[in-house]
Amino acid sequence: MNLNRQAKILRVLQDQHFIRISGSKALSADCGIIAATNEKLQELITKGLLREDLYDRLSVITLEIPPLRERRADILLLAEHFLAEFKRRYGRKIDSISPEVLSLLLTHSWSGNICELINFMERAVYFARESASSSR
Repeated sequence: MNLNRQAKILRVLQDQHFIRISGSKALSADCGIIAATNEKLQELITKGLLREDLYDRLSVITLEIPPLRERRADILLLAEHFLAEFKRRYGRKIDSISPEVLSLLLTHSWSGNICELINFMERAVYFARESASSSR
């Protein structure tokens, strides 16, 4: 996000007011922002790409979550969650994740992190054969 937009967001967060595009009346905004990135924010500040005052405003609560490839125990829990979600969305009858797929999930590097896992599970559910016991 360019510095001009960063300044506008900072102004709304500090003043809790903004003017709509093509508007003339100040509107009230009581809001917060949840932001996520895989960038090193201190480096962006040093390079002049991130306003330090905006960083200070946004970093009230900071959670650093390791990449998915460093949280192998979470992969199966997340995969099961997304399996249930996509089964419901597509009306598919799939009993469980096969042992072969479980092995693949645990050995993959997940460079795309959770987004890659979500996409993988959606494709898997969409293209999977339904369980023999479920399809009549």
